[in-house]
Amino acid sequence: NVATARSNFALVLLERGKLEDAEAEQRKALAMQEQALGTAHPSVALSHNNLGQVLMARKAWVDAEVELRQGMELWEQALGAEHPNVAQARHNLAKVLLLLGRGQEALVLAEQAWERRQADDVLPDQRAATAFVLARALWATSTGGAARVRAKELAERAIEGFTKAGQGEDVAAV
Repeated sequence: NVATARSNFALVLLERGKLEDAEAEQRKALAMQEQALGTAHPSVALSHNNLGQVLMARKAWVDAEVELRQGMELWEQALGAEHPNVAQARHNLAKVLLLLGRGQEALVLAEQAWERRQADDVLPDQRAATAFVLARALWATSTGGAARVRAKELAERAIEGFTKAGQGEDVAAV
């Protein structure tokens, strides 16, 4: 459908660094999805998540949090808390919360995402990315001890996962 095509186009624009255009297209896609499907459909949740990703790239952390949280809540309601999309939404929201300096909130979501990622059959780079977000959350919320040790272990595991997925050179961007 047209909304999905717009959303996919917005993701291409995002990859090309055309952030303002990507945001405009993603907002149009979201409006179309809501009009066609209502506000509680899983496809609408995906549009909120995608808009949140664009806003993250634009460093609009507060706005990204709003969109990512909306997407996460819609997916939880429509698909259940154990669905892989919910794990991805928790992962994304934890990243934003870390950037906003809200480590404790990020830690809760990152732990939930990590638990789900380990149980799901996900791509190694997805599991590695979640391990790294959890490592960052642990590091941000602790001053030493077991939490810091676990953070280092998770970060090392993430690097191994990215390397196995052929993305070892991209670790700094995570």
